[in-house]
Amino acid sequence: MKKNLFWGSLLCAVMFLCSNTLRAENFTPSPLSGEVKIDGKLDEVSWQKAQPSSPFIWLPSMNETKKPAKTDFRMLVSPDAVYLGISCAEPEMGKFLNVTKERDSAGLFGDECVEIFLDPTGKGVTYYQFALNAINAQWDMHFIESGNTAIASYSALWDSAIYKGADFWTAEVRIPLSVFYYTDSKAFSDTWLVNVTREKNQYVELTTWSPLRGGFHEPDKFTKVAGMPRKDPRFDLRITNLQAYITSAEKNFTGSLEINTSSTKLTAGEYLFSLYDAAGTALVPGQKVKVTEGEGTFTIDNLSFVDTGKRTIKATLTSGKDELVNGIYFPLTVNYNPLVIDITEPFYANCIFPGQEVKKITGSVTLNLPLEKLRGGELTISLGNQPPIKKKVADHIVNFTFDAASLTDGEYPLTCQVTAGGKKVAEQTVLIRKLAPAPGSCVYIDNNLRLIVNGKPIFARGWYGDERYMVGEEILKTMSHPTSKFVNAWHCQVDMEAERLDTSEQKTGRVTKDVEPSALVFSEMQKNIEANRNNPNLLWYYLCDEPECRGISPVYLKQQYDFIKKLDPYHPVLIISRSPELYTGCADILSPHPYLSPIVDSSGKRSMRSPKEVRNQMRMVLSAGKGRIPAWHTPQAFSYGFIDKYADYPTFDEYSCMVYTGIVNGCTGITPFIYCAIFSCIDLRLGCDFVFETIAGMDEFLLSPEKPLPLKVTKPAGQE
Repeated sequence: MKKNLFWGSLLCAVMFLCSNTLRAENFTPSPLSGEVKIDGKLDEVSWQKAQPSSPFIWLPSMNETKKPAKTDFRMLVSPDAVYLGISCAEPEMGKFLNVTKERDSAGLFGDECVEIFLDPTGKGVTYYQFALNAINAQWDMHFIESGNTAIASYSALWDSAIYKGADFWTAEVRIPLSVFYYTDSKAFSDTWLVNVTREKNQYVELTTWSPLRGGFHEPDKFTKVAGMPRKDPRFDLRITNLQAYITSAEKNFTGSLEINTSSTKLTAGEYLFSLYDAAGTALVPGQKVKVTEGEGTFTIDNLSFVDTGKRTIKATLTSGKDELVNGIYFPLTVNYNPLVIDITEPFYANCIFPGQEVKKITGSVTLNLPLEKLRGGELTISLGNQPPIKKKVADHIVNFTFDAASLTDGEYPLTCQVTAGGKKVAEQTVLIRKLAPAPGSCVYIDNNLRLIVNGKPIFARGWYGDERYMVGEEILKTMSHPTSKFVNAWHCQVDMEAERLDTSEQKTGRVTKDVEPSALVFSEMQKNIEANRNNPNLLWYYLCDEPECRGISPVYLKQQYDFIKKLDPYHPVLIISRSPELYTGCADILSPHPYLSPIVDSSGKRSMRSPKEVRNQMRMVLSAGKGRIPAWHTPQAFSYGFIDKYADYPTFDEYSCMVYTGIVNGCTGITPFIYCAIFSCIDLRLGCDFVFETIAGMDEFLLSPEKPLPLKVTKPAGQE
């Protein structure tokens, strides 16, 4: 998805073909025998019997000839976990550089640390990284696309401890198989790809067990290790998101916690849910919950926090046998708004667009305050110069209606104020706009989640990824645009990605924090908006690409979003994300890209991920957006062959399945990735145009504002 992805991946592929095959050292993990206490000492019998690895060697880029400090490890396996005992010789223990104590802090890599790389599929396409420094601060990450893309939201529960001797230190690690929650149990292999590395930063020594080329993230050079465990299908369950809804601040901040899960038919059922704060104090000490199959949600009520703001919490799901099935660390943000205004008409962006017939301004006010505190209180709602609405407070939700027919072009503040005992208790203002004719194109979302362009609805049919991707200049001279006349959204967006507008925002990590974007970001955004204000071809602004993979803060993105909407209300904002539920407040359109990754294994058997992934992502957008954010779809129109020798292009049937699964589940626009890749696959070269043409032929049905016809989708016998 990134604009440099394919060029970088192409280089990786060339390097892969030119490199040696995967290393298969004569190293075998030992079965766990008896109990191992995670205390860092490696003194149990199991460790003494385990085979030591060969000593670590220099990372070639270090260009060193002397011997590095000796480092090796041993590995134990059980049916539900992998254990590593790492021994680090250190002649100058007193010169350690260890200052990082926080979990998942990048500062850990400036300390003395060891890193563990594990790929339970054995293919080198996805892998997990676990790191800890010599004072036992932990860091972890999940990587896809052979390391080209990180899933920054990954933060799992695993155990580690450090022991320090006179001239050495040891790390003892237990990694339960439940931490590999992004890898389905069916994808596990008996032979994993493994590497362990060490950073000795007081002398800048980088060493590795597997011979690498220039960096630690080279999965094609990791070592094959046989005899590894497979994850039991009962661990195919994960917590995908947590969100707090605070409704009272009488003493503490009290409300509910909404927990999203992803589950299989086997793992759906009853669990105990527990929640802990950073100090380990139980906020929810084990409450029975029901996890539903697929993408589900359950709620914990009457949860109390002492303050608002962002904090790291630990959440676990355990079985009735007190077995940890899934556990995560999560950056939970707790916000409290005593008064919330929700505008229901106009439907989109609180704006009345040219040509729209909006007769009433309607909405509701939610009071997140105890009614006892508001006894005898009054709610006043005012809009512009219209007579204010005054109501005695008798309920938490108050509806309102104002006349819109008399509004002329302009901006109108809608203010809600609550008074009690003669004092103002809460107040909030939102802006209602009645827009004049647009200087360029005018694009908005209507009540049926259709994209309205200059007064006419369209089902967006475009491409994500333009003709510059992996295409020579000679091809561009003759074919610089899609050949299909049924594409109606091409060269129609303006990029607003902060990391491209100000590269220092990513280098410093500011994009991952709940802070305001830099002045340079806002300045460049304003330039882009002003330069395209009169552009008749502009359909939307593109705010961010896979923010969940880089851990980009929704608070950061929300400020960018609000800036765009303030300066240009005539065009929606789009985000492409695999975790759309995290970014509903930052975009008008969310377009997930659940790539189904067709593969042909060594025996010739063809398979791909279940189309349920598409269905689930569409439903997630519509649910998380409360029915007010359209779900678009970015299906796969390329092959992962540059990082996976088993990968293939989707066939016409597979590609059609991806597209139409999205449509029958509420998708109202498609932007396949990637246009230029289809030239390498005759199925897609011909099939994509045919699919676009077929959808264009269904425009009248797809764009009908009437209630959709009931659809029932059935599966062939014996298939998912």
